[in-house]
Amino acid sequence: MKTQTRFSSFSTLVVCAGILLALGPRLAAQTGTLPVVTIHAPDREASEAGDPGRFVLRRDGPTNTALNVYCALEGTASNGVDYATIPNWILVPAGVREVPIPVLPIDDGLVEGPETVVLKLLPSPLMPPPSYLIGTPSNAVVTILDNDAPQPLPVVNIFAEDPVASEIPPVPPGMGMPQRFDDAVFLVTRSGSTDLPLEVFYRISGTASNGVDYEPLSGRVVIPAGESSARIYVMPIDDLLPEGTETVVIRLEAPACILIYPPPPGCYQVGPSNEAVAYILDNDPETNRPPYVRLVKPVNGQTFIAPTNILLLADTVDLDGYVWRVEFFANDQKLGEAERRFITPPPPGEHIRFEFVWTNPPVGRHVLRARGTDDQGATGWSEPVVIWVVTTNAPPPLPIVTITAPDPIASEGTNCWRWANWPTGGGSGGGCLTNTATFVIRRIGPTNDALTVHYCIGGTASNGVDYVTLPGFVTIPAGRRAVDFKLIPLDDDLPERLETVVLRLCVPPDTTNPVPPYVIGFPSRAAAVIVDNDQPRPITGVLPDGSFHVMKPAGVATCWRIEYSTNLLDWTPICTAVASDGALHFVDPDAEDSPARFYRAVPELNPTDLP
Repeated sequence: MKTQTRFSSFSTLVVCAGILLALGPRLAAQTGTLPVVTIHAPDREASEAGDPGRFVLRRDGPTNTALNVYCALEGTASNGVDYATIPNWILVPAGVREVPIPVLPIDDGLVEGPETVVLKLLPSPLMPPPSYLIGTPSNAVVTILDNDAPQPLPVVNIFAEDPVASEIPPVPPGMGMPQRFDDAVFLVTRSGSTDLPLEVFYRISGTASNGVDYEPLSGRVVIPAGESSARIYVMPIDDLLPEGTETVVIRLEAPACILIYPPPPGCYQVGPSNEAVAYILDNDPETNRPPYVRLVKPVNGQTFIAPTNILLLADTVDLDGYVWRVEFFANDQKLGEAERRFITPPPPGEHIRFEFVWTNPPVGRHVLRARGTDDQGATGWSEPVVIWVVTTNAPPPLPIVTITAPDPIASEGTNCWRWANWPTGGGSGGGCLTNTATFVIRRIGPTNDALTVHYCIGGTASNGVDYVTLPGFVTIPAGRRAVDFKLIPLDDDLPERLETVVLRLCVPPDTTNPVPPYVIGFPSRAAAVIVDNDQPRPITGVLPDGSFHVMKPAGVATCWRIEYSTNLLDWTPICTAVASDGALHFVDPDAEDSPARFYRAVPELNPTDLP
């Protein structure tokens, strides 16, 4: 909970990336009578559903004669196939400065995803002398949105239908008594079509050992054709050992699928309920149950730039006592320990946290674990956490990646509009647009190769349920520093509170390379908000998950640099946000890390951290 919150801003509003000094008149003055031509895309999105895009060709300088301008059409969309043919020669009539060039998509019934139309101005290929000069911008892009939705992948989830099993002694031969069983049961469900069987893969963990404490599980289960679910049975083995209650954790795994449309059979996506836990109760008397230990910080896949100090934070729970000591390990080597002595022992089941600072860790990949000891001497281990410590100046230099949300507000439903008297010859039309949020992942460093950046998904909204499934990774193409992607809400007709989507940059923990593919910089987390149908935009305040939302009235399409401070003296830039619908919004998922955090917005004329 915030104890202090303040929002301030500079008074001057500056339009984002729109009001730049026109170069045309100045170049024309320098070159005599040659006009200067530029190209713009005031309507950058088109759709196969009937929404055209638009380029505008402009000339500055003399207009007394007609002018033929030569251009090239590039991009992933094909001229004359994905949109109505645009000629390579554009005529600017005498006395006219601007000519609209419509991009009219062709609905081809194919699942293609967004495609781009890139129009580039080129010098005339005819014999000299030249008839025009090319100014800036000399190229523009219109994106054609597809209206053919691919067949959605089935979404699989897992639940603990019967989460408790127990060891039962086998009935001796000749007793004439039926053998009793007490299994735990997991239920794996799928959405969508049930025409074909679906094989679902899972990973097994927990304190119980597969094949030792319970009958072996294969790591895969088949949902039969015609069925929407299948069960996994955990059958305990009575081993006559006093072990206390043990856990069986099953986590669903996504299959390796080729990214093609339609997807091949057997592909599925993992839903928000991707993990479930069952418990095996021991039937052998014991004097003490081992404690549970979990490493809270750092998190799996985190990177640190050397030299640095790393805070290790362990959370412990002991169901029949309390933990008084935690030892911290890296790569099976003990780093140190933390102890807590109590005059009055805490009650059983209370969470107790322990901290340790690892000073100047060596460069490389490290597997961290923590071991807790309770008041009766029993010990418990945490699950491993993988981190990297790197140097940014070691050859080759590692890229540094960050994530921001310049437009953090999405809302269910669509905004629709109509137009009349389109400049290309009259008529009317319209379209609808889902109100999406935007995330931007940026890299600092070399751009020679494409870079795939992974992110972990959190927040109160469910991936694939409250919004179109995010895959957990994005690729920055070669030659580019940043890439943006949309958070597209799903309209579920349910009355809901504000829901959040928090993305945290991470390196996949199963990457065994001693050097990670990139270093995670600041900010490493970004958040967006999904607003329910017809609900007002949120105001400044704390959101249900502890994130902090900032709102300030501002002009449409203005850009602002968001900064925060803990003392009102030192200000740290977080990101650049773009105002829309008359207001500036920003969601800070790291607000809880500070007892007091202040915010301000500074106008940005030429933002550098937008794609």
